[in-house]
Amino acid sequence: DRHIKRLQRAGQDRETKNRVISSAAFLCMSQQVTNDGKVTKKILKSGTGEKPSSGDLVEVHYTGVLDDGAEFDSSYSTGYPFGFEIGKGKVIKGWDLAVPTMSVGEKAEVRCHPDYAYGEEGSSPDIPPNATLTFTIELLSIKSSGRSKKNTEINADLARLAEIRKQREEAAKKRADDAAKKQQPQTTDENAESSKQKLKKSPSLTSKKK
Repeated sequence: DRHIKRLQRAGQDRETKNRVISSAAFLCMSQQVTNDGKVTKKILKSGTGEKPSSGDLVEVHYTGVLDDGAEFDSSYSTGYPFGFEIGKGKVIKGWDLAVPTMSVGEKAEVRCHPDYAYGEEGSSPDIPPNATLTFTIELLSIKSSGRSKKNTEINADLARLAEIRKQREEAAKKRADDAAKKQQPQTTDENAESSKQKLKKSPSLTSKKK
């Protein structure tokens, strides 16, 4: 029994040592995303497109694993990419910081310290407390961007100003038409009615003297 326990302990120590070596190797080949080194990224495939920024809506494929290699989530298993808006707190903090460093088409391994993942609470049942998470993320596309939204808002403002200008022009034209009508001479019908009124007031021209 002691011999078996020693072997089990040796196996556990060796597994721990391998994980430490693997983590060290990852850090050597990766770049820091945050100044404290708690979010790092290793490029697996370079991208050729633009990089997203805060407010951009992006689509990614990803796989997430724990330090022991256990997979806890993957968009590949659903067959559908995952979409989210950068910098809006829709995902863990590590993603909000790492994905903007990627360009479209890039595939990278992103490692997030618990401070930039699910922290002391974890995310039951798959992610334990204080878990460091490693993601393989592929940035597929930027569906829409904050820049596009800004341009849309500008265009909407211009459209509103154009509508206000049109309404003012129509109002001014109506005022001018009303003023012109007041200054127009009497119509033929009005003149005829006026003549009738005058005839009623004049003595009859056809009356005979007695």
